[in-house]
Amino acid sequence: MRTKLVNFRKKSGFLIVFALCGLLIVMQFSKAVFAEEAAKEKPTDVQLSKISEKCTDLKKDLKKLRSEDALKRVNLGKDYEKISNGLMSNFNARIALNKKNDAGLISLTAEFDENFRYFRDNFQNYERELSELTTQDCAKNPREFYLKL
Repeated sequence: MRTKLVNFRKKSGFLIVFALCGLLIVMQFSKAVFAEEAAKEKPTDVQLSKISEKCTDLKKDLKKLRSEDALKRVNLGKDYEKISNGLMSNFNARIALNKKNDAGLISLTAEFDENFRYFRDNFQNYERELSELTTQDCAKNPREFYLKL
């Protein structure tokens, strides 16, 4: 029984090392792609024709995405406001009333609020861009639609 356990550990250890090596190799040769880099690429004729053909479906999917994202943004925004105004502010006030040192928590609260404003501002920009995209005529101007996307 003991030898079976030792053999199992050797095999599983080998498999783990093998999987990690494979993961490292994949990560070494894979390239991260960012939206800014993809936007610099010009669309091919095949892509433009597909955009023209599927324009109605694309716009429908984008409108659905827009409404789903808006709901998620509202819910996340409410949660973040509850955390900031309800929990963090109240906790900081309570610490101050008890005359405890809370400099770290105050700076953390300020950082949280700054990140929340960043989230809200960027989501508003995203919403505006997505709204403009859904109004474009992708059947007539697929190149502009692609670049805007």
